[in-house]
Amino acid sequence: MFLLLLLTATPAMAGVRLTVEPAFEGHFKDGEWVTLWVEVRSDGEAASGEVVVQTEPPVGMEHLPRAQYAVPFNLPAGGTQRLAVSVPDEYSWPVSVRLYTGGELAHAQTLDLTWEQRHTLLAGVLTDDDAAADALAGLRRGDDSARVVRVTAESLPDSPRLLASLDLLMLARHDSTRLTARQLQALEVWVARGGTLLLFGGPDWERTLGPLPGSLKPVNVSGVAEVALAPLGDLAGVPLDGTGVVSIGPLSRGTVLVRAESATGADPGRGGQPAAGQEAPVLAAAAQLGSGRVIYLAYDPVLAPVAGWAGHPVLLDRLASLAAGSLPAGDTDWRVQQAIQQIPDWGLPPVWLVGLVLGGYLVAVGPVNYLVLRRLDRREWGWVTVPLLSLLFLGAVYGMGAGRFRDGITHVMTTTELVPGAETGVMTGYVGLYAPGRTQVSFPLPGAGPVRPLTTGAFVGGVETRIVVGDPPILELSGLTNYNMTAFALEQPVTVPGGLEVVDLQVTESHLTGRVRNGLPVPVTGVEVATAEDLASIGDLGPGEMSEPFTVGRAAGGSPDKRGPIPPIWAGPPDPDADPRRQELRAYAWEAGMGRLGSGLLVMGWTAEPLAELPVPDLGRRVAGANLVFAFHPLPAWTGGDLAPGVILGRPVDADRVQLIGQNAYYAPPGSHRFVLTLPPLEPEQVAEVAVDLQAPVREAVMSIFIRNQRTGEWLPLREQRTVLPDWQDYVLPGGTMELRYDLSADAEFVAPTVAVKGVR
Repeated sequence: MFLLLLLTATPAMAGVRLTVEPAFEGHFKDGEWVTLWVEVRSDGEAASGEVVVQTEPPVGMEHLPRAQYAVPFNLPAGGTQRLAVSVPDEYSWPVSVRLYTGGELAHAQTLDLTWEQRHTLLAGVLTDDDAAADALAGLRRGDDSARVVRVTAESLPDSPRLLASLDLLMLARHDSTRLTARQLQALEVWVARGGTLLLFGGPDWERTLGPLPGSLKPVNVSGVAEVALAPLGDLAGVPLDGTGVVSIGPLSRGTVLVRAESATGADPGRGGQPAAGQEAPVLAAAAQLGSGRVIYLAYDPVLAPVAGWAGHPVLLDRLASLAAGSLPAGDTDWRVQQAIQQIPDWGLPPVWLVGLVLGGYLVAVGPVNYLVLRRLDRREWGWVTVPLLSLLFLGAVYGMGAGRFRDGITHVMTTTELVPGAETGVMTGYVGLYAPGRTQVSFPLPGAGPVRPLTTGAFVGGVETRIVVGDPPILELSGLTNYNMTAFALEQPVTVPGGLEVVDLQVTESHLTGRVRNGLPVPVTGVEVATAEDLASIGDLGPGEMSEPFTVGRAAGGSPDKRGPIPPIWAGPPDPDADPRRQELRAYAWEAGMGRLGSGLLVMGWTAEPLAELPVPDLGRRVAGANLVFAFHPLPAWTGGDLAPGVILGRPVDADRVQLIGQNAYYAPPGSHRFVLTLPPLEPEQVAEVAVDLQAPVREAVMSIFIRNQRTGEWLPLREQRTVLPDWQDYVLPGGTMELRYDLSADAEFVAPTVAVKGVR
């Protein structure tokens, strides 16, 4: 399929060749952005024009407006130019590429991309070495094959939004100095949003790992040593004999997965063997970063004894298997579109003002008009004065409102996701434009990353959007009317000296406790912390200020008055004094992060101004004041007590086929469906028992339920509602994930599985 995508055309009329190469070898997750690398080459004379990329809807939906992304080119005679263009593809439609020269269409083609389901593991290999690419291409995912694609520094997108198709990125034998600062920043945010970064060290560690930011390095590597690699064989369940040269250094963050038994040789000039009394070298470590994780492996996959080792795919499977299956960060555009329409003082006038105008009109044309005409003894003039007074009042009302928004409105809202433990983040600007009297506008967006129209605004308003990709990108809107506000979103990276930090966070059986510190250089108001089921208000925090201790529930149904930031219907009407824009944006952040709240805590608040300047010009009046900052923090290790059933609930890997139909209740068609349970970090010595609770008897007539032994790869049947797991660590992947499989012979409804932990007394 990938070879079919590398299409070259030679339009005779233009003398220009066009080659299209999709990122990730043409594999993308359903609904994610598509990045294309387009090479334009002139075979003869100089040529100029543009390449236009657009999604192509199915038959019957062609009338729906779609954004066009245009990339201009200007070629000298015999010249070549490589262009990059990315387009949003929410509905996984085919993508068309059109080449225009001299204002005429010279060539057109449609790419039939490969759309992977959400539960398919899509892994990228970033390496300069073909042998390393071959060694990592055998990655598997349990019983299924993973999709492994090759990426380079030149083809790696520099936006976390454009990296979202990847579940896993493996970095080995690569000159990381070739990565730009923007690419490294995108990797940090991509991991924080749920990605898994797998790093390989070895003798050439400095070239690969040295340029990475500290937040992406669980181990502070300082040298190399020769060690026995048998512990890796024990972790994989496949013996590994012999020694190998590995990178060594102290653990800087996260947890150690396995250590070497001893170091038999070292390179003193590059760090060398640890001094006597120090711990053995780290062979594997993992660190949480936001909702994702970084896994460090100290060896080189190309060197002996790992090269050719049958257990290597098994080891990678154990470490990275459940990198896939994360829920998409749902772009609930309708909430943002709802918020963008909520402009202060743009609503209907207050009732008292309407009553005053109507009352004044009635008094003027009634008693006042009558008394004046009677005094003048000219009652017959009423046939003239009443219409004149009516026109006078009508003109006054029209004049009061005519100039209200004549110059237009630019409504700007921002959400900034901060990466915990890193001085970076990504700011998304949501911009609503109201331009009465104009049918089209065009303006540059300097410094902007991906730009897209809000889906609901484009479909409902019928506005045509065209983005000219370049430095800076240019947004062109046409089809504007006086009756609607059109909206678009743009992303840009931000660097911030701090964030919304969580201090003294502790996990109990049903609650989280801790404090919030404002590490930002600006005040943050309305700070809140949220789990999937509960919400706690913190208040306002100045720069460097620490909050009082908070407590927030984490058990399902633990808070009857609300579910996160979204109150249920029975909670009554919303606060009339609250800013409706803020209510929609906080609900948007919570809903978009539902796939991350099972093992994390959402902290959010509001700043008076965006954390970075948004490159949007004013069309007239500028409306602002809704700037949300938030971060998802991983949960700490659970160190004692019992973890009751219902605190941790399973979620389906394929959320498209397994539908939520009630509180913790699912419906699924016949077939095989996987669920994952994500445990908080556990200290093994503090755990006496781990049990899987299906929360209902197994209906053997229509279903069979299995749990996967992660050490052996076997699927073991669960025949009882509650099953205590012997050697429970064999069923848990590094990172705390357990995997269940539901085999259904007919349509079935069932309750989400849960897990219970009993602590050591």
